[in-house]
Amino acid sequence: MEDKSWIKKPLRTAASKLDIAKAYGKQGERNIPISDANEADKNLSENISDDTLADINVFLENEEEDLKKDKKEKTVEIDETTENNFVSKEEFDALMDQIEEYKQETEKYKDAFARKAAELENVIRRTAKEKQDMLQYANEKLLFSLLEFVDGFEAAIDSAKKSEDVQSIVTGLEMIYQKVIKTLDDNGVKKMEDPTGKEFDVNLHEAMMIMPSEYPEGIVAQTFQTGYMLYDKVLRHARVATSQG
Repeated sequence: MEDKSWIKKPLRTAASKLDIAKAYGKQGERNIPISDANEADKNLSENISDDTLADINVFLENEEEDLKKDKKEKTVEIDETTENNFVSKEEFDALMDQIEEYKQETEKYKDAFARKAAELENVIRRTAKEKQDMLQYANEKLLFSLLEFVDGFEAAIDSAKKSEDVQSIVTGLEMIYQKVIKTLDDNGVKKMEDPTGKEFDVNLHEAMMIMPSEYPEGIVAQTFQTGYMLYDKVLRHARVATSQG
């Protein structure tokens, strides 16, 4: 019986049945010189039996059917995938409406944000102006009160020029001084107590010198300048001399 096992080998695309037989038959055209090619084709065609050609035809038909089936299956698969990737017109219209709704909502938030940003900018500008005005006119009340002292000193000077009564001049100056102290007190400024004879406190006093005195060492022996407090803060330290002991 003729050996037909070679038919089971994978086939390349052939131009004709003769080419297939030449490629996979026992008498293929391997190593055939070019000059003998036509003669080899003729011999090969004569040596292939009808049964072999029939088997080749059956094999090719089966291969063609398999190719058609595989192509059809792939086409169906692609169609199903494509169908799953598309939506209906109603769904598409609903999605477009939702997108339009989101766009309108976004525009609304953008407008609200722009208004809030403008309001914030106005608040910042107004606050900066108020702060500047506060710093510029913070002492307006105190300065207005000082004008009374200016008036009082002008009156005292005129009186001193016209009168030789020294006591009246001193009395006028004392009145002005009391007004100054009261005005400072009303604005939170108070005199420190006289520290003479008390222990030196670096938080309240500024030592100008050390001098011998009847006081023990480290005691304030003399006050050169009175200190003042602004509420609980030292406005000016008292200048003193401490005892050498």
